Amino acid sequence: MVEASAPTTTIAAASVEPQSVPTAPVLPQTEIGMCEHEDSLATYCRIHDQALCNDCYFELHGGCGRGMTLKQASTLQINLFEDLLNQTNAAFEECSTMKNTVMEQEGIEDEVIKKVQQQYAKLTAIVDEQREQAFLTIKHLESIQEYTPPPQDFTSETLASMEVFLKDLKDRIAKQKTLSD
Repeated sequence: MVEASAPTTTIAAASVEPQSVPTAPVLPQTEIGMCEHEDSLATYCRIHDQALCNDCYFELHGGCGRGMTLKQASTLQINLFEDLLNQTNAAFEECSTMKNTVMEQEGIEDEVIKKVQQQYAKLTAIVDEQREQAFLTIKHLESIQEYTPPPQDFTSETLASMEVFLKDLKDRIAKQKTLSD
């Protein structure tokens, strides 16, 4: 029989400690120790991560209290690998969803930018039109401001001068008539 602390042959495997939901991925261990009776391996000691024949297990690891058959250990290891695979698939799906979301947002962003640019162009045209209208209104108001209304007695003065002109015209016509008669 071989001492538990000195394995002679090793194989690659992953940790077989059961875990609920690991926060970090479970990384495979590099080696599991084995006793020198490789042809009759039947038991696994979880404390020392060693595959053992029944004789070595009961003689050297019986007091560990954490033994199981190799089939149980391999089933546990397969379950851990399946959990790791499921976690990896879930993380991959989450990354794919985030990637799709980002791509959709980029498309939306381009669309929003295009619409904002169109609105900007429309508003600029409206502002330019209103600016032109304001300029014309100001020009009209300035021309009105320069207008000086006729004096208040415009009609009286005009009528008086027309009366004088009319009287003068009547006098001349009368003189013409007397001269021609």
